Amino acid sequence: MSDDGSGNDGSQDAAPDNEGAAPKTPDSKRPLAIATLVAFALLLAALAAYLYLGRDIRADVWQEATVPYDESACDEEGECEVFATSAAGHGSHDPEDAIEFFYNPDIDDAIAQWGDCIGAVFVCIETNMQQAGEGGGEPDRASIINTCVAEAEDCPNECKAHFASQARGLDFDAMEALFFATFVEERGYCVPREADQ
Repeated sequence: MSDDGSGNDGSQDAAPDNEGAAPKTPDSKRPLAIATLVAFALLLAALAAYLYLGRDIRADVWQEATVPYDESACDEEGECEVFATSAAGHGSHDPEDAIEFFYNPDIDDAIAQWGDCIGAVFVCIETNMQQAGEGGGEPDRASIINTCVAEAEDCPNECKAHFASQARGLDFDAMEALFFATFVEERGYCVPREADQ
């Protein structure tokens, strides 16, 4: 071991070899920060979609019932009317074996009002399709659905307005899908909450 008189005994600390290594700058953390922000944004978007799709958008458009549904009402004479009769099955044609279906026409709860609304639209569509077919031309089915919903007196005005706001310019397939999404399918805008039970 030699001493050059400078107090350095010849053993020098080896400097780390940093040649070729990129200098550390604040920018080197930027990709991690961007990835974190993107992941957070995707999480928020997924949460918003879940909350939106899970929410109940139905309108409270049905009138309060004056005659609510009573499952025992048809047990009493005179309360209900027969609306359909069917054979008992297994080849039986004996009228005494027939199955009769009853309903109470006085019930006017939300389900009954909903049924009246949909029934009115379907009757209108069927009538207009037949009339258009008798004229020899191809019926404009999308227009018929749109007109029948607009003119259905048994449907609440809020339902008709909601439908009309989305029906402009739709072809038949889209118009039919809109009708079912609004009036028929589960959690549709004009499907009463009582239909969930």
